[in-house]
Amino acid sequence: MRLLWISLAALCTLNIAVNAPARGDHLLDEYELRCDPIFPCPAELQRRIDLWVEVFSKYGDKEIILHDAEHPERIFAVHRETRGCSRKHESRALKRQKKRLRKQLLSVADKLARKTSLDASERHLAGLFPGGDAKEVRRAAQRIRCQDGGRDRFAAALTRYGRHRAMVAEMLADGGLPQDIVYLPFVESAYNPLAYSRVGAAGLWQIMPRTARNLGLELNAELDERLDPRAATAGAVRYLQRSIQTLSTTAKTKGGWNKESIYPFVITSYNYGVAGMRRAVRQVGPDFVKVLQQYRGRSFRVAVKNFYASFLAARHVARNAKHFFPDVVIPPPAAHVYVRMDRPTSVERVTKQLGVPVARLRALNPALTSRVWDGYRLIPSGYRLGLPQRKDGWQIHLAAMNALPAEQPKYKEEFYRVRRGDTACGIAGRFSVSCRELIRWNKLGRRALIRVGQQLSIPTPGPRKVVTAAARPEAPPLGPGGPPQPLSEAAISEALGIGDELQVAVRQIDGQRRYTIRVEPEETLGHYADWLGVGVAGPLRRLNGLRSGRALPVGKVIKLPIKNDRQRARFERQRRAFHATLEAEFKAHFRVAGVRDYRVRQGDSGWLVAKRAEVPLWLLRRFNPELLRRGPRVGAQLRIPVLKARRPEAVVAPPRGGTTD
Repeated sequence: MRLLWISLAALCTLNIAVNAPARGDHLLDEYELRCDPIFPCPAELQRRIDLWVEVFSKYGDKEIILHDAEHPERIFAVHRETRGCSRKHESRALKRQKKRLRKQLLSVADKLARKTSLDASERHLAGLFPGGDAKEVRRAAQRIRCQDGGRDRFAAALTRYGRHRAMVAEMLADGGLPQDIVYLPFVESAYNPLAYSRVGAAGLWQIMPRTARNLGLELNAELDERLDPRAATAGAVRYLQRSIQTLSTTAKTKGGWNKESIYPFVITSYNYGVAGMRRAVRQVGPDFVKVLQQYRGRSFRVAVKNFYASFLAARHVARNAKHFFPDVVIPPPAAHVYVRMDRPTSVERVTKQLGVPVARLRALNPALTSRVWDGYRLIPSGYRLGLPQRKDGWQIHLAAMNALPAEQPKYKEEFYRVRRGDTACGIAGRFSVSCRELIRWNKLGRRALIRVGQQLSIPTPGPRKVVTAAARPEAPPLGPGGPPQPLSEAAISEALGIGDELQVAVRQIDGQRRYTIRVEPEETLGHYADWLGVGVAGPLRRLNGLRSGRALPVGKVIKLPIKNDRQRARFERQRRAFHATLEAEFKAHFRVAGVRDYRVRQGDSGWLVAKRAEVPLWLLRRFNPELLRRGPRVGAQLRIPVLKARRPEAVVAPPRGGTTD
């Protein structure tokens, strides 16, 4: 791995590009964008947009751009690398190159100040600073930012875009939204409906589990509608509509606002959140460029500031795909239809009665979870099943299938809490099930490690029940600070796995039972209403004295209006299924390879630490159980899990990423 200095000879003349001027920023072309009042291209963002155009169209996925975070036209070098440029995962070679580059910039600054001669590589760097300002060169040495190339990823995205663009455009139009939002998934997921991020966002629109329910999406043991392109797009439309309404109302109170000027804020809110953008507008006003320049928020950093520019760049590259990617063929939408399931049905029955291969059926129905495909759950009633299009339709086949007797799942789940001395195979033998099946069902890993207090699902015929056991032991103490530490399978098993924390607590107060839980990450009052079977969250909000519109704090104790043990069992069962689905999806994409220690700083919260560490908050909490009862204390040490992707091609590493050292 070596540093590659880009030469002028490497530049090509583009029909849609303006010839670059003969000065230091010659490494970055300037692109003529077709903009409009709805999605304007402010002059102040032009060079950032130019950088993203080249990220998407010029630099491959194994190239890393080293540039000035504040002046992106200053591309210092391009580095060949097989790993990403995120600070938490960058290679030693990249760290050495950045250190060497910083040293070179400081040397250039010193020589410019002393007016001494420069060598060839130093003249290259000095040429990036018209006027030869030594102080500016010295400041830039502290602003080296790395950015992954994305050409290969964008080329693959174009083929997926062809399959989904008509559907996305139609749903945007039905929602009264501008058609150009069709380019937003290029930035979010590279148009991959199965994309999964390190923090747990999933699907075409990268929706978090907590947000899914608020957008009307199902996420349970049978379904994860974030992975269904049509359902996820419907959710994204609802999110954007709410963002427009909220930010427009806020902007009107500040004056100098018009309807069209709101869309740069709306696009940025998809990355930063509506509440964050509302605070920014309240503090600075409805001037997008001023917000980027003046707003100071804890998470309002380079990645957020680049988001709108990257959207405009993706729009430009996709519009001009034939120029940037002449060899890429954008296919038409795939021909398939949807039929509504009248009753719960197994995948086995569908494939047998309709004659559709499992692989084809699975490709058309990504929202169905692994438990459905493995035969332990049924395709739920009301589900829109995707099927290949056929001339004579599916009515006769569906009628014949629906005439068959009603089905039950191949297995029902019993729940067993591990006791001291238990082994996985011993538990399997006790329930007369295959040890291998129990290990696979609970994703226990090659060594089948379990821990006291862990709750296992037992795939066996018969009624569901819960066998209680000893309480979960406290987590081991945090070690000293330092680099990432390897972690044994036993330690990983100790941290992962659902345990007693999901039980409903019962206390007798004044002769009456009171039911409470402590809020876990990704849960909402809407989830609790669904699991209790009460429909809406209003009664829960009133029971707990919670204001409407406020997010539910992780760790807060919530009272539940449970009437009987049957309702309590339903609640616990569905709560376990929700968290088991999150954990199963995570394990399908990542493994925990080790931990590193982090010392809590002023202003840190569990959410901020998880976001910066690029891990799901629920996983951070599993390794640091104390986070559920109180926030991280300044000076305390947290264990941060280090993740390794099982299938890198399915993991989203959005090109808006990168770090500033």
